[in-house]
Amino acid sequence: SCQAQSEMDQNAGSFAVRDKDIHCALAVIPPEELWKDIQILRYKHKDRELYRWPPHINVLWPFVKAHKLPKYSKDLESEVSGLNQLSITLQYPIIEKRRQALLLRLRIHSPELIDLQHRLMERFSGFDEMAPPHLGYRPHMTIGSYPSNKEGYRKSSKAMELLTSDWEPIQFVSDKLVVISRRENKRSQFSPHAEVPFGNGVLRNVNSQFCGMPDTPLSFTPRDRFNVGQKKRINRTKNRPTETPFDVWIR
Repeated sequence: SCQAQSEMDQNAGSFAVRDKDIHCALAVIPPEELWKDIQILRYKHKDRELYRWPPHINVLWPFVKAHKLPKYSKDLESEVSGLNQLSITLQYPIIEKRRQALLLRLRIHSPELIDLQHRLMERFSGFDEMAPPHLGYRPHMTIGSYPSNKEGYRKSSKAMELLTSDWEPIQFVSDKLVVISRRENKRSQFSPHAEVPFGNGVLRNVNSQFCGMPDTPLSFTPRDRFNVGQKKRINRTKNRPTETPFDVWIR
């Protein structure tokens, strides 16, 4: 009956939400030839997530648990099978306030990506964190962060001024979505878990690591994240790993 089908759909949606995990994301990853320039920007503007996240554009985050992904492979495949590629432009820099930080971001122009995200959000009911009701989906790539205090506002304004003075939009095409995941501990980095290529749209597992990522936490990474088990305000830097020099990992 229609009522029974409706209950099945509702149960399936709620079950998917129970499989949601902040340690997994469905994202667009820029091509390798753009990584160096993007990572240099992130290092220059002290992106607090430079160690943990690769250059990326989140489509759905949080996403389903990595080990639960096969259960939802058909949902993913059906939404991307009709696509050939996404045309994406890193259009211009903006500053947005989020919690206790001022985030320097690149606004993304890609009508195809916005349409795809909307369809995926309908397919994965309840996975709407990337599209708040009052704002909708506004794709972006974060490249820097500053504290939301007087000094932070001064530095972020100066950074925006310098960045926009000679900014030229960066364009690329993407032929797949990537599921990235990380272990549930504070030192882990996101790495590729699976890919969903456009066209045939068949989910495939990936067993690799991203190149061009720092090997160790950086000096401007939040300290609490790398002192597991220590009480706050007690010698937070004691067990911090030695930072890998910038010119070693930015390759």
